[in-house]
Amino acid sequence: MLFFVLLACVDSEPAFVSTREIDNALATGDTASLCAGLRMKDASTRESAASKLKDYPYDSSCLCERLQFDKRWDPSILSGLAKATDAEKVGCVGTLLDDPAQPERAALVTALLKIPVARARLVTAAASDADPTVRAAAMSVYRNAKDPAELSQVGGWLASDPNPAVRAAAAGALLGQSSAEGALRDAIAADTDPAVRAAALATYPSLKPADLDTVTCKALLEDASPEVRIAALGTMRATRDAEQLACLRQRASTEDTAPEVRAMLLKTLGSSAAPEAAAVLCDVIPSWVKTYVKDAAPAEGDDILRAQNDRDFERSYACVQAAVKAGGGYTCAGRAYVGAFFRDLGGKAGVPTCGASAGGRAASNEVVF
Repeated sequence: MLFFVLLACVDSEPAFVSTREIDNALATGDTASLCAGLRMKDASTRESAASKLKDYPYDSSCLCERLQFDKRWDPSILSGLAKATDAEKVGCVGTLLDDPAQPERAALVTALLKIPVARARLVTAAASDADPTVRAAAMSVYRNAKDPAELSQVGGWLASDPNPAVRAAAAGALLGQSSAEGALRDAIAADTDPAVRAAALATYPSLKPADLDTVTCKALLEDASPEVRIAALGTMRATRDAEQLACLRQRASTEDTAPEVRAMLLKTLGSSAAPEAAAVLCDVIPSWVKTYVKDAAPAEGDDILRAQNDRDFERSYACVQAAVKAGGGYTCAGRAYVGAFFRDLGGKAGVPTCGASAGGRAASNEVVF
């Protein structure tokens, strides 16, 4: 074996090697071929060479010399270094972040997160990098952290870092950390940036706090940001919880001016197997039509009749029939919407022809369904 190793050291690198030859090179101690693999145009060859060199028992200094390909950090080589733990061989990987001119440094951080020996460099980036997008990306290094001091530091960034992207990333990094309950609750209630409140709200259920229903419902009903209300709905997906279902009923029964929130609300109710979720979709049809169906047929996200039918088609006839009877406050478009759907279900109802207003969707003088 020593003969092969010495021979590899003095031989020049081959002009071309394949992935198969990389495998053979590891078995024979062919350092030249392994190093040559790092400069091949084929990405899978570079990845294979890096994966072999990270645990190579002989000289692998070429690895640190060729972390870049085509004048930028090489995602293929970094992929090959995933799970690397030998700091002596691979610790150099963190130096890629030292160059502020390195392209796509936030994406580089994401690649480095998969390489354990890069953790120390990522900790530094999270704390002090001049680029807030890099700091935000590096915050994931604290996922599943055990050190109370580290967790306290992340909580401090969530509470007071001047950059909202960093605060939002800090909230995400606290997933499952029960010690962060107070910090996340405070962020949900008081952070000035909706993206931070939404991120904290998305993380909060992982802590299984006693006040989860209260916190999420308050955000759904009272937060001014559609982004936060959508995040609150995300925590209720497929819920069977009675308090959450009551909150969803309240949200569905009162006006929400954001169409994206209404669309998410219907999806959330449709995702729940609880009978109460089906009941809500049935019961609120009249108020929903009166509130949201004005000059034209509803957009897909506001189509409550379709949402109810998809969730509980066996009750659709009765639900829509009740909506037809409750149509005293509907616009012409609302009556046409409910009547046409009831006809499709086999019922009898008038479907008026409605003149489209300037804001309507009709191409002619009729509302189209």
